[in-house]
Amino acid sequence: ELRPELRELLRVRAELLDKAIATQDTYVRALTELEFSQGQLIDTASRYDDFLAERLLWVRSTAPIDVGMFQALPDQVAALLSPAHWFDVWAALAQVTLANPLWLLPLALAGILVWRHKRILRALVATGAQLGKPTTDSILYTVQALALTLLAALPWPILAFTLGHQLRHAPEASDFTRAVSQGLIWVPAQIFFLESFRTLCHPRGLGALHFRWPAAVTETIRRELRTLLILAVPLTFVTATLSAINANHGRNVIERTAYVIGMCVLALVIYRLLRPSGVPRDYLSSHREGWVDRLKYVWPIAAACIPLALAALAATGFYYTAKVLFWHVFSTAMFVMGLLMVRSLLLRMLMLRRRSL
Repeated sequence: ELRPELRELLRVRAELLDKAIATQDTYVRALTELEFSQGQLIDTASRYDDFLAERLLWVRSTAPIDVGMFQALPDQVAALLSPAHWFDVWAALAQVTLANPLWLLPLALAGILVWRHKRILRALVATGAQLGKPTTDSILYTVQALALTLLAALPWPILAFTLGHQLRHAPEASDFTRAVSQGLIWVPAQIFFLESFRTLCHPRGLGALHFRWPAAVTETIRRELRTLLILAVPLTFVTATLSAINANHGRNVIERTAYVIGMCVLALVIYRLLRPSGVPRDYLSSHREGWVDRLKYVWPIAAACIPLALAALAATGFYYTAKVLFWHVFSTAMFVMGLLMVRSLLLRMLMLRRRSL
C-alpha cells in the first residue's frame, strides 16, 4: 500500500535533485562569469591607474600657498592638538588591547630591544676586536656586525608600525584615529633607514672598523642623520596624518607647510653632507685637479636643489606631484645605500681573500 506513495516521493525528490543540480550548475556558471568580469574590472582599473599616474602627475592638485590660507591656521592647529581627538586614539588602543592582548608582544619586543640597546652596541664594538689579525679575522665578524647594526635600528620602527597597524584595525576608530594610524605606518621606513645608517657610522661600528671609512666621514653622517631623525621624521608623521584626514591633497595649510619645511631641512642636510668639507673631503684631497674637484661646489648645491624643487612644487600647488616624486627619491636613496653596503661587503671579502693568499 505504501509503494505508490514512496514511488511518488522518490519521483518528487528526484525532480528536486535535478532542479538543485541545474541551479548549482547555473550558479557555478554565474560565478565563473563574475570572476571573469572581476578580472576585466581589475585590468581596466589597473590600466586606468597607470593612465592617471602618467597624466595627473603634472596637474596642479590644489591652489598655491598664499597669505589667505594661513587664516585657517589657528583652527587647524586646534583640531590637530584637540584633547578629544587624542583621547579617541588612546581609547582605541585600550579597546584593541582588551580585544586582543597578543598585539602587545611586538611592543614588548621593542621594549626589550630598547632596554638592551647598549648591550647590542657593545656587542657591535666587540666584533671589531679580531679584525686585522690574520689568524682570527673573518667575514663572519662583518656579517655579525651588520646583523647587530640592523637590530639596533629596529625598536622604534617596530613600535610605530605596531601602533599604527592596531589603530587602523580598531573596530570603532574615529577618522582622526585612523589618520594617526596612517602617520604611524608611514614613518617606520624612514626611521629604520636613518637609524640603521646612523648606527652603521658608529665610531667603532661597521663603517669605521670593518669598511675602513674615515672617521670624519662617519662622524659627519651621524651628525646629519641625527638632525633628520629629530626634525624630518616628526614632520613626515604630521604630513601623513593630515593627508589621511583630508582627501584633497594639500588643502590643509599645516600639512603643506610641514612638507615644505621638511624638504628645506633635507636640502640643508644634503648640502652639509656633500659640501667639500663634508663626506667628499678625503676623496677630494686625493683627487685634486680632477673634474670632480673642479665641480666640488656645484655637487652639493645641485643635490640640495632636488628637495628644494619638491618644496617649490608643493608651494605652487603641485602637492600630489611633490609627494609622489619624494617617495621615488627616497626609494632611490635606499637603493643607492644598499648598493654601497654590498660594495663595501665585497671589498672586505676581497681584502680577506687577498690576505689569505
